[in-house]
Amino acid sequence: VQDSPGGLRPGFAEVLAGRLQRRPWTMLARVGQPEGVDGSALWLSSVVPLRRADGGWSPDREAAAARAVVEAASEALGTDLTTGERERRVTGPLGWAARLASDGNPNHLDLTLDQLLGWRPAGLPAWRRRYPWLHWAGAGVHPGGGLSGSSGRAAAGEVLGLAGRHRARGELAGLWSAFRAYLAMRRR
Repeated sequence: VQDSPGGLRPGFAEVLAGRLQRRPWTMLARVGQPEGVDGSALWLSSVVPLRRADGGWSPDREAAAARAVVEAASEALGTDLTTGERERRVTGPLGWAARLASDGNPNHLDLTLDQLLGWRPAGLPAWRRRYPWLHWAGAGVHPGGGLSGSSGRAAAGEVLGLAGRHRARGELAGLWSAFRAYLAMRRR
């Protein structure tokens, strides 16, 4: 949600400079109606700097940034998104840092065009040289942000290839056999 496509460039520049966007742009989705709840939930997401130029993040600063996002989206859509609001949950850089034990980026790397899909760093080579047994999978590695399963499949392929090179096929075959037996039992 943005007034015009021209607002994206200044917004990215402000974030890169460590400032909040003057007119935050927002990704928006309606979440289904939970059982026993009158109404539905609205999910809003925007981009903020991981490191603010004017000091660090605090819960109050995250709440203020969230208010700015809701206000900008409300204005762009021509409707007050706070009408009927009962609860607001805010997860910003502090919350993501605590949840993921990371720098606060929920995608591990920025979701910029140079970091998406085929341009995502594959396998983080510096880490692989240091820890050859480490295989990364998740939103932060190739093919990009979000959980598609593709990164897990690529990591599994690496593990299976490594296993073949280290003569562990018998063990993997045993694990696969056990997994197939488990699936067969679940079907019954």
